Amino acid sequence: MKALGGHIIYVVASSLILLMFSQASLKAQDIHFSQSAWSPLNLNPAETGQFRADHRLTMNYRNQWGSVTVPYKTFSAAYENLQRYRLKWPANIGMGLLFNSDVAGDGNFGTIQVKFSAAYHHLSLLDSTLDISAGINVAYNQHSIDFNRLYFDSQYNGSQFDPSSQSNEYYQNDRFSYLDMAIGALLNYTINPTLSLRWGLALNHVNKPKQAFFSEEDNRLEHRFNTYGTLQWRASTYWSIQPSVYYFRQGKYNELIYGVFFQKDLNQLNWRTINFALYNRNQDAIIFRVGAIYQSFDLGFSYDMNYSSLKVASRGIGAFEFSLIYLMYNPQKRQYLYNKQCPVFM
Repeated sequence: MKALGGHIIYVVASSLILLMFSQASLKAQDIHFSQSAWSPLNLNPAETGQFRADHRLTMNYRNQWGSVTVPYKTFSAAYENLQRYRLKWPANIGMGLLFNSDVAGDGNFGTIQVKFSAAYHHLSLLDSTLDISAGINVAYNQHSIDFNRLYFDSQYNGSQFDPSSQSNEYYQNDRFSYLDMAIGALLNYTINPTLSLRWGLALNHVNKPKQAFFSEEDNRLEHRFNTYGTLQWRASTYWSIQPSVYYFRQGKYNELIYGVFFQKDLNQLNWRTINFALYNRNQDAIIFRVGAIYQSFDLGFSYDMNYSSLKVASRGIGAFEFSLIYLMYNPQKRQYLYNKQCPVFM
């Protein structure tokens, strides 16, 4: 068992090291967040139900490139429920519902996604040191665009742009929709009481759905691979450190994020922890994050400082994000004393 566990750590660690030193160009096609770990259902369907509570609410908001063009605005909200079962072995079933909304560019290119996800968590393998999860999601996607907000060369009269001129463009549709599917797996391995490893892998757009405003086009959405790993180290009584790496690939485009997350326990009833993190999105931006856990609320704010060739236009302003996670517990059933009336003696 120990040999198998050591082999797993070696394979995962080697993969992460290779990713850390690979050259990656930042080109994203799908909705994404810099705070990937705080948007778990967008990261991997196997993350559904991966929390120590009965219910989880998650919300994320991202505002990007406001200094360059019309800001790209992304909003995400999710609800999850966790059910625990003990049959021949302990296992958990997570169910989740995710809603995403994204508006991008001058033409208000809009994306609406509704995803239903489920995950099975098999516990207590390798003498209770290894947990393995598998998940799936099925999504309804709708895209739309406002062609009236776009500019075409036919609307220039030779000296200036004339918005009242006809664009002479033919629009067959201003929206389309399709079904999508993703699958994923997750591994949690406890090395010792102060050190654990977390590694996930997801495949998005399994069915490669058609994405086109014109029916005669056969533009297929490429598979997107997500893989990520985190080493969780309890450095002292109050401090924990988590180096992590995230790698996303879709077609010929890829994105690499790596960095370190620091958390301090406050041992207070209300303000439980404070944390901060520093990440690098390879060849694009430095990501700063600060956060805190207040009672059952996990609050976070991050800022992307752009350093790519786009910084000439962006002046270093990339994006800012807010994240909120709220954990809920089922109310404990109250136990009432059974009152038995005694006979009255004369």
